[in-house]
Amino acid sequence: MSAHLRQYTKSTFYHNKILDQYASHELKTVSLRQLTVFGRSMNPEKLLRSANHLRQELPVRLAYRIKAFQQLPYIMGTNPHIEKIYHLYWDAFDKLRTIPHIANLKDNDVFCEMVQQMLNEHRIAIPQLSRGIAHAGAHMTPEAADKFMDETLRARIGRRVLAEHHIALTKVINSGLSSDPHIVGVVNTMCKAQDIITKVVRVVSPMFENTFGVPAPNVTVDGFTNAIFTYIPEHIEYLLFEILKNAMRFTAHHHLPLIKPGEPLPPIGITIGMDQNQVVFRISDQAGGIPKSVLDNIWSWTHAAKRNLERLEKVTYLTGKMDEAVSFSAPLGLGLPMSLCYTKYWGGNISLYSMPDFGTDLFVTLSTANHLEQL
Repeated sequence: MSAHLRQYTKSTFYHNKILDQYASHELKTVSLRQLTVFGRSMNPEKLLRSANHLRQELPVRLAYRIKAFQQLPYIMGTNPHIEKIYHLYWDAFDKLRTIPHIANLKDNDVFCEMVQQMLNEHRIAIPQLSRGIAHAGAHMTPEAADKFMDETLRARIGRRVLAEHHIALTKVINSGLSSDPHIVGVVNTMCKAQDIITKVVRVVSPMFENTFGVPAPNVTVDGFTNAIFTYIPEHIEYLLFEILKNAMRFTAHHHLPLIKPGEPLPPIGITIGMDQNQVVFRISDQAGGIPKSVLDNIWSWTHAAKRNLERLEKVTYLTGKMDEAVSFSAPLGLGLPMSLCYTKYWGGNISLYSMPDFGTDLFVTLSTANHLEQL
């Protein structure tokens, strides 16, 4: 064995030994209620406690993900897209685990700058990993690749929630100003279902009209329209945007060849239901239903990545936020798998029912009980 290879092997063993130490720690999962209760009445002392919790928790969570990468088939680990994110996670893990105790607000500001830079750098993860699994071929079953992507994205959501929550709390302390009492970090304790739907429709409708050149389908809202609950607004906005975008796009494809010029497209209905444990959005369209051949793979990362690989090659960043939405004319097929991950992260779910040659009902169930993260 050459001296270089011996040194490489010793270095790898050393790093894996450190990784194993962190991966042996139990994850400290949180709930929306915990984020809210701790984040209220924020003061410098509590902020430093938050910083040191994040300093300790992020490398543990990254260690879990790195171990998952190491358990992939060897040939998958050599895929340049997979390998790129593996090294990105390793670099973040190495930097975070060496950060000393955060003793004051100046230390915290430096820490937040570092974490924000990592969040920015990691925006490439979803497109890169999607390209990687598109090339999985015979090396991984679609089921195994989808499971890897689901777990990786939920873990990624968890890291970003903790990091962005702490950064938002830091901004409140640094500004010295009182924030909206209902906004606690990234959590809103007064999410209004009707307002969220209105905001999403105002974004998605102009995009539809710019693509298809006709007025967007009207979106009607009924049911428990005054529903108010605690959640992370960005998560709901993103998944409702993706679902409405699909409903509008397929409504256009199904009806535009059939209707007369100037005739409106059929409306899309949203019904809201709520109890003490959950909020449910039913999105109903008249887009002709979903063929069984499509329905069987509608939640699959692998199927979407393979089908839209050429478009994926042109996407650099994707973080799962409405403000970076992909256009109607170049869908990636990742919106529904990502939306399902967002709902499952807090213990919710999405179910879909298709009526052939008529339309689809899609139910988004958001858990508003004291559920821990589902990593």
